[in-house]
Amino acid sequence: MYDLTVIIPTFKEESNIGTIIDNVDAVFSQSAINGEILVVDDNSPDRTIALVRELQKTKPNLSLVVRTEDPGLSQSVVEGFRKARSDIFLVMDADFSHPTAHIPVMLEGIRAGNDIVIGCRYMEGGGIKKWPLKRHMISLGATFLGRLLFP
Repeated sequence: MYDLTVIIPTFKEESNIGTIIDNVDAVFSQSAINGEILVVDDNSPDRTIALVRELQKTKPNLSLVVRTEDPGLSQSVVEGFRKARSDIFLVMDADFSHPTAHIPVMLEGIRAGNDIVIGCRYMEGGGIKKWPLKRHMISLGATFLGRLLFP
């Protein structure tokens, strides 16, 4: 059992996956977090899956779920919740739009008694760099939905 599972949903992330896994693992080591890294991949046609499997040989805390049906970000995150080997989950994009350095701060927020901790790009100190319009719109939509669900 782990203290924290970082869920990384992926699709065609071969250019980022090794680096994000190494960064999350380094944060775990530096912060003495007994953490699991769980990659949930939507059957990427590139080398994402092969790269994760190669890294699993040297990282015992790295797990992989390959989904072949009902693809999508939300479905991958929910599958990660089901497969996680901890009671605390953190979802992180593979493209570094979520800073790995914030993992210990977010975990501390849960350990302090909060039921949920949310990182937000739209708060003071947050930000968005070099996003295309489509990604910006998806983020705004997700934020709107989040505010409806968690007022």
